[in-house]
Amino acid sequence: MVVRKDIVWLSARELLELVAPDYRTQLEETINKGKYRNKNNGLDSWQHEKVSGDVLINYNTIPTPTLDKYDLPEPAQLFKRNIEQLISIPAKAYDYFLGKPEVYEIARELSETAGWLLFLSSVSRSQSTSMGYNSLDDLYNDAIELMGAKDDWSKWKCNSIQVLKRKLKPFNKLFKKPLNGNYTDQDLYESLDSLISKKYGNSNSQKLGEEQEALLIQIYSEPNKPSIEQTYNMYMRKANEMVQAYVVSNGQYGWSHKALVSDSTVKHFLMSKDVQQLVYEQRHGRQQYRDKFEIVTKRKTPSYANALWVLDGSPVHRYYFDPKTKKAYSRLNAFVILDAHSWCVIGFHVSTTETTEAVKESLRMACELSGYLPNQLQFDNSSAIKSYHAQQCMHALTAHCTPTAVGNARSKIIESFFSKFNDQILKFRTGYTGGNITAKTLDRSGNREALAKQVKDGLLPTIDQAIKELHEDFTLWNHKSFNGSKSPLEKYKESIATTQNQQRPYTHKHEIEAFYEMPGDLKQVKVVDQGKTRQLNQFVPQPYQYTNVGMKLQIDNQRHELIISDPEFNSLHIGESFNIKYDPRNIEKVYLYRDGRPYLFNDSHVFASTKQEFSMALADRTEGETKLLNDHLNSKKKQKLITTNRYNRLVEITKENGTYTEAITANAYDKSILNAAKADMLEKLVNGDSYRLDKENKDRPEGSKKLNRFNPSTNQIENTPTKRVNRW
Repeated sequence: MVVRKDIVWLSARELLELVAPDYRTQLEETINKGKYRNKNNGLDSWQHEKVSGDVLINYNTIPTPTLDKYDLPEPAQLFKRNIEQLISIPAKAYDYFLGKPEVYEIARELSETAGWLLFLSSVSRSQSTSMGYNSLDDLYNDAIELMGAKDDWSKWKCNSIQVLKRKLKPFNKLFKKPLNGNYTDQDLYESLDSLISKKYGNSNSQKLGEEQEALLIQIYSEPNKPSIEQTYNMYMRKANEMVQAYVVSNGQYGWSHKALVSDSTVKHFLMSKDVQQLVYEQRHGRQQYRDKFEIVTKRKTPSYANALWVLDGSPVHRYYFDPKTKKAYSRLNAFVILDAHSWCVIGFHVSTTETTEAVKESLRMACELSGYLPNQLQFDNSSAIKSYHAQQCMHALTAHCTPTAVGNARSKIIESFFSKFNDQILKFRTGYTGGNITAKTLDRSGNREALAKQVKDGLLPTIDQAIKELHEDFTLWNHKSFNGSKSPLEKYKESIATTQNQQRPYTHKHEIEAFYEMPGDLKQVKVVDQGKTRQLNQFVPQPYQYTNVGMKLQIDNQRHELIISDPEFNSLHIGESFNIKYDPRNIEKVYLYRDGRPYLFNDSHVFASTKQEFSMALADRTEGETKLLNDHLNSKKKQKLITTNRYNRLVEITKENGTYTEAITANAYDKSILNAAKADMLEKLVNGDSYRLDKENKDRPEGSKKLNRFNPSTNQIENTPTKRVNRW
């Protein structure tokens, strides 16, 4: 094709290539006729010229009906077709883009784009004229239209000559001085880089897919807390492996280049609020997550004293000196009972560790000091509180025992109490170690150097002094006024006075059920619940036999003998076994139980007291001992009298109703047995030595006969002499 002054000249071969193969023979005949039309017939022939052996036809002289018949394009369209035929895809450009992971997927599109831009940059004004264009802009307009029509190009965006010229600038350098088209591969690569959108290097435009986000979250949430930089490095190593797999598998497996993002993109993603909440628990812990993200529940303070007791144990943050080991320690433990209405400390127990005994003793102190029972107990899930005996104790005091969720410090006001107690009271004591390890300010942390000097100078209190001063500190807390308000003890007393109808008095019965101990074994039993096997604690109480010696116990390697002073009870129950409960503070009295219930006698809970010893020698007797001995002897006599009277009454009943029966031989056996025995003895007497137990006695002495044991009147013995034999 040749263009001269906007006129397209085509050879016959080029014309035939414009139509479908089925029409080419017919078009060839039409071309031959058109070239040699007879002007005499009024028809102009198609203008044609012979150039270099080829006959070129002026496309503009082909009649319109012929163009329509063979669906030939308009002359203007041939210019555009001419451009596309001149475009080629540079192999180096394709290889370059293919080696770029970030544009791997669109390497063909970018290399085709590079081919167009290289061509347009190489065309001079004179060359565009020879192509039939009046100016370069006309060429550019056609190029814009043709490139915009590419359906498989997703990244090309150009709708004006100005934009196209801007895109051509990097490529124009290759064809201007000093290169003038003689450019190196590096020069070409610099021009090709202009086609890689700056957005690929801009972290603001980079986006992570779900799989990439999942990997980043998994790495960043590890409990060893990798930094963002470390997370990014680990992610990129794995991402590069996945991209390489993607290239090797031709997109069947792995990740595309989009997974290779900048560190700023990763940082922006990991520091977003939703991702921070997502990784916080695994990275920092459950409690830290709750403190930062879990919605705080607002609760009202209980409306009256003893409505809610909160109990918890805490290390006492104070060093003490142990004279025995000559060392300093700081792990005393205080188990505290706090009234939630007034924040008054109503009970506590100090020990070296948090134990079941600490739980029970602090509750007992609270009940004894206040004289009341709690309506509700709130506690955490420590092993001491969850123990069988601690739970039995608490459920004996109230039906409302409510454990808090694990790690839910906010729901327990006692956590705030310990913090304020340390800050307001304990920190003024010598040996104070500061708040716990989670203290957020230096003012609540201990001075390590000052504490070390106190240890060195021997200023620490002994353990006994530390416990005594801790008692003083809790008392000081109860009397201290905070922010000008009433002290906790004043609030507690005022509430008790105005809410008597809501209070539950503490009685001796509550004391026995909650704080007395029952010897026995706690065993684990397997049970099947809804098809699942689980372990249950089952308490098996130890039985104790009550004899005429009393009840013998051995508790804490000490032997005890206890007796029940009620002669009527003793007349009925000596020899029976019972379970017991005793006060661990004083084992002088034990209460009897059976089947888990208090054993009642005459509507009273039976108890046994320590058996009293009496002096054998009169000289050893103390004042009042003689009276006690006489009372004891009289009780024994009364027991015997009760037993005798009961026996006599029962025997008299048999005489009155005619059932009295003497225990003699005649009453001991059935009459049939007695008659059979008499008849057998008579037969022995008659038959003498011929009597046998294992057979009937047929061989009788002459003159003898079988006796009828059932009709003795028929038995007649003849006076036939028999010989008596001495069988012995």
